[in-house]
Amino acid sequence: MIICTLNGQSGPTEGNTQGPENQPDPMEENPSEAGADGENTPSFEEQVLKKPDWRIAIMQYIKEGVAPPNKLDARKLKQLSSKYCIIDSKLYKRSISGPYLVCVHGLDMLKVMAELHEGSCGSHSGGRALAIRIKKQGYFWPTIVADCETYSAKCDKCQRHTPIIHQPAELMSSISAPYPFMRWSMDIMGPMVPSGANELRFVLVLTDYFTKWIEAEAYSQITIEQVEKFIWQNIICRHGIPYEIVTDNGSQFISKSFRQFCESRNIRLTTST
Repeated sequence: MIICTLNGQSGPTEGNTQGPENQPDPMEENPSEAGADGENTPSFEEQVLKKPDWRIAIMQYIKEGVAPPNKLDARKLKQLSSKYCIIDSKLYKRSISGPYLVCVHGLDMLKVMAELHEGSCGSHSGGRALAIRIKKQGYFWPTIVADCETYSAKCDKCQRHTPIIHQPAELMSSISAPYPFMRWSMDIMGPMVPSGANELRFVLVLTDYFTKWIEAEAYSQITIEQVEKFIWQNIICRHGIPYEIVTDNGSQFISKSFRQFCESRNIRLTTST
C-alpha cells in the first residue's frame, strides 16, 4: 500500500491512481517527462536561428576580397566563392544545367521547409526528397539535406500517419565480378519506334559486369527461344559459359524452359527484383 498526496489530499492508493480517461496520450509531447539534459536542449528552430550566417564570408570575399589570414582557409574560401555570385545584393549559387539558386539562411530556411513540407503545395516529403523539391523551387543552403531530414523527422503528422515498412530486411548480395565474362546482366529495351522492314521494336541487351562489354540484338518480338539462341551464339560461343546471369522478372527470363536451359549448363540465374 502506497500513501500519496494529490492536491493537498492524502489517502491510500493501490498502484496508479489515474483512470484510463486520465492516462496521458503517448503520442502527445510531454515536456515534464524530459530529462534534466533534455530541458536545456534547444529546439531545431532555435538551433537554426542561432547559426551564424554562412553567406557573409562569401559575399565579403566576392565584394571586397576579404579572406581569412590562414592560407589554407583563404584557399578554401576562394574555391568556394567561385560557385556563387551576387545579383541585386543577393547571393546566388551558380548552376550549370538549371537556374541560379537563391541562398537563404535562418528564418527564411524554416519558412521554405515549412511551406514545401506541409504548406498548400506540401506533400510531407521525406528528408532527401524535400531537399530536392527545395532546390527545384530555386533555394539553397549548405546543410539543406541534413536540415530537411531533421525537420521531416520531427513532423507530428508524419510520425502519426506515415506507413511503417513491415517487410523484413534481407542480406544484400554482391554483384561484383572478379574476372571478365563471369557475370552478365540481361534486360529488354523497348518498345521503341519500329525500324526496318521487320519492324524491329525491342533490343535484348547483355552487359558484362567486369568489362562493361555489351552484346545486343534487335527483334520485332522477343520469345524464349530467341533469348536462348542469343545467349548460345553471343555469350557461350564467344565468351564461354558464364557463372551467373542477372535478370529482372520478365516472362521470358523466369519461364520454366529458360530455367532448364541455364540449369543444364550450370548457369546461375538470379532475379534482381
